[in-house]
Amino acid sequence: MEEYVTQEFKIRTPLKITAKFELVEAANDSVELQFHSSVFEHFDKETLGHYLVVAACEDPDLNIVANQVTNRRSIILNNLRAYTDYKCGGSFEYEKDFYDIEKVKIKTGQGIPGSPDKIDVIKVESFEAEITWTEPEVRNGIIQEYKIQACNVCEGKDKSPICHDVCKESCREFMTIVEGDKGHEIVLDKLAPWTTYEVRIAARTEHPDFGHYSKPISFKTSSSEPNKPEILKISQSKTGGLVINFDYPCPMTGPTEFNAHFEPSTAKDLVLGNISQVFHR
Repeated sequence: MEEYVTQEFKIRTPLKITAKFELVEAANDSVELQFHSSVFEHFDKETLGHYLVVAACEDPDLNIVANQVTNRRSIILNNLRAYTDYKCGGSFEYEKDFYDIEKVKIKTGQGIPGSPDKIDVIKVESFEAEITWTEPEVRNGIIQEYKIQACNVCEGKDKSPICHDVCKESCREFMTIVEGDKGHEIVLDKLAPWTTYEVRIAARTEHPDFGHYSKPISFKTSSSEPNKPEILKISQSKTGGLVINFDYPCPMTGPTEFNAHFEPSTAKDLVLGNISQVFHR
């Protein structure tokens, strides 16, 4: 209050008190607001007296999602949703009178998205596979890129006596950049034939961290031409047949059948009959 003294009267005129919030920083799940009021312009810190600020944020559905009562001018409101528009206001108590605080519009920062949806294997060949997916249901921002992890799966011992215990599990990562409608598909290349893979996908907004991976989907690449065996040794059996020892470059590229072809020798000291035994080194 201000006082004016005349010769006969003492007149009190009420102060016009205003109050508002100023946005200091908006994180993906909280905001920091600075409280300003004309009260601070009329009184110094020693004579200001008691004041109380009630701050609250309202979401687009008009729900009050964060509130705080404090006597501080710096206010932090937590538990907000990422990348969401809010209106933050409240009331201000001073000398047992209440004043409205002008609302300020804020938008929280981008957060960590959910997992991509509807992952589908479009085409599988011997060395490639085409994968598509859709955006996460919970985006928490604008999706910038996706990380695709493809891991080969060892399915236990091969039933064939060749190439067992040679499988080693490993993973490769692929990236796609989202540009408009593009970035929700990828061709995984340089895959191994006749191999089972598990694929998982994670998304990222402007937030530095990727979200959780999706549930894995699996597929098996097609067979390809077999590797070329190497004959190591040929000998004659006691029954007049042949014993062939050979090496095969593993892993297998599909269901493989080994057949030996030979032409009879003209050598007098070697009598060839049907092949009776084939051994892998």
